[in-house]
Amino acid sequence: MPQWFGFAIFFPVVTLLYGAAHYYIYSWFVRLVGPPKKVRRILFYVFIFLVASFPAGKILGWRNFNAFNYWLNLIAAVWMGHAFYFFLFALASDLLITLAKITGLGRKRRVRNPLFYKRALAAVVAGGVLIIGGYALLEARSCRVTRMEIHLRGLPPELDGFSIVQISDIHYGMLTGNQELSRILGRVNDLQPDMVAITGDLVDESVSHMEEMRVPLSRIKSRHGVFAVTGNHEYYAGVDRAAAIMKAANIRVLRNEVQVLPGGL
Repeated sequence: MPQWFGFAIFFPVVTLLYGAAHYYIYSWFVRLVGPPKKVRRILFYVFIFLVASFPAGKILGWRNFNAFNYWLNLIAAVWMGHAFYFFLFALASDLLITLAKITGLGRKRRVRNPLFYKRALAAVVAGGVLIIGGYALLEARSCRVTRMEIHLRGLPPELDGFSIVQISDIHYGMLTGNQELSRILGRVNDLQPDMVAITGDLVDESVSHMEEMRVPLSRIKSRHGVFAVTGNHEYYAGVDRAAAIMKAANIRVLRNEVQVLPGGL
């Protein structure tokens, strides 16, 4: 099946579900906060923009990647993460309120100013989402090294102390470019590994500038080479294209095959 055919089905379905989730968030917010009609109208158009920014940013990025496309994709990606938690928290609050009504807990005590408590609930949810989103943004930019010593019975003496640097899920594309990729690979070279293993999702999706990652990738230094396997995002990007770029950067892409290193590894 051609790649474009899968996207032709995928994008309308995902956008429809994404739009439905946004309509629920919008309705939940209006129901709790009760904003003026003018504010509701502005908010409605903002939500339409946020829903449309996701497919629009992807399509524009496939054709030509520039500063406008970068910021559009950044807004869409950051909001998507926040919208996910907004949806979960809004749904959870509605379920709890419904449960309270069914069990009769909500009838035992009448609230004098229900709008105040509704707005307070909306503020708590919004604050929680912003805190989670802010932490996620900081975490996404961090790059830490986790060291693990693996003890193997019968390991050949020449492989004692053999070091492997494993990296995964870099997602090169719209939001992770050559600067971020070079920073990560610089950390890899600082570790002076015997071997480097890239275990999938090196790329994020099909973008017009994907070939540019070949130069940073070709700078990886390893005594016994750099090996890679594909993840699901390589297939989103076009697995043959992604594999060809890695091979051009002297990375051995293993696809249904095995490579034996000296010493039997």
